[in-house]
Amino acid sequence: MGKMSQAPRRVHALGSLCEALPGGALVDDVGHLLRSGDVYQFGVARGRSLGQIIDIFDFHSEGEPTTQVWGFDTFTGMPEETPGEPTIAIWSKGHFSPGGPQANASIARAVGGGVEWVIGDYEQTLVPTLRAQRGMQPARYVDIDCDLYRSSHRALHWMFASGLVGVGTVIGYDDFWDLSCSKRGPNNASARHPFQSGEGKAHAEVTKRFGVTFRCVCGPCQPMSPEALVHHESWRTYFVVEAMGGPLSDHGFAMPAWQHAHFLQQNARCKRTFRSWHTYSARG
Repeated sequence: MGKMSQAPRRVHALGSLCEALPGGALVDDVGHLLRSGDVYQFGVARGRSLGQIIDIFDFHSEGEPTTQVWGFDTFTGMPEETPGEPTIAIWSKGHFSPGGPQANASIARAVGGGVEWVIGDYEQTLVPTLRAQRGMQPARYVDIDCDLYRSSHRALHWMFASGLVGVGTVIGYDDFWDLSCSKRGPNNASARHPFQSGEGKAHAEVTKRFGVTFRCVCGPCQPMSPEALVHHESWRTYFVVEAMGGPLSDHGFAMPAWQHAHFLQQNARCKRTFRSWHTYSARG
């Protein structure tokens, strides 16, 4: 028998991130994605996904060192959502608390150390001087896992306004489809687009505010096969910044309208969410 061929070399750590968290297959053209820079996660909770992110991006044997990993959380659970914004019961104030700020020490040990922490409500911690005070470097990857529109909006606007996002930065969203797939009132289908609520709404707003051109690089934000639309079990989505600061912008969501509708109606996870979760407007 001939010599077995070697497994193909990973072209970028994001390819493993898409598979491990997961978000689907990485698109082929990844040459312009950043291969160095800091990694930021907003919404750490108990640190499960942060540990995976650290393992993936700390792949030194492939020449992809990470300068620093940053974790942002209150460790007291979720804050209240912006009044009037749609939300769900499991995202109410205090949910997902790992036990208060004192839990940070055990979480730090669990993820292997080496993380720089910013602990507290984003309204108080994400200030214009934070980057310089802490020596933060431009982002290679930003993970938005804070669910709520309020938190996602604050995190994204601060990252862009602080100059930490640039061409080649990848931004990943953990809960891009949750609210869209949740049950709403009758005749409210138009509000079921991801850009109408939560993390997706924050993404759409930062696109316009900073003149960003995004491109979907993996997950259900790009055209998908009929089988994937039905059986895809994750709705993590990943976008790369291709340009910014110009007169035009593009949110990068490339899934055709008919596939978006099919995903909402036929996707297995979306249907389970629709049966289990009901949205309501956050109260002031």
